[in-house]
Amino acid sequence: MADGIEEQAGGAAAQAANLDRALTAEAVRTLAAAAGLPLAPGREAALLPILRAWLSGGLLLNASMQDEACRDLLPVTLFRHCRTDPGSP
Repeated sequence: MADGIEEQAGGAAAQAANLDRALTAEAVRTLAAAAGLPLAPGREAALLPILRAWLSGGLLLNASMQDEACRDLLPVTLFRHCRTDPGSP
């Protein structure tokens, strides 16, 4: 198990390094514009470290959760489809 997680974490670390090169101030401005979020000049510099941390952490979590030992894990919150029939429990 540990070998698989370490191997995947190494791949995630490489992805995080690629992320650092790809996530630039210009990319942050483009993403903000695409989402319709006004971004004051210079704010991208403040957002870059936060976005890099979130995305890097997400890559590491994704790599860990792909390990065979984690295949049967379920989310803590389970959602259930509720019936809309007036007579249903």
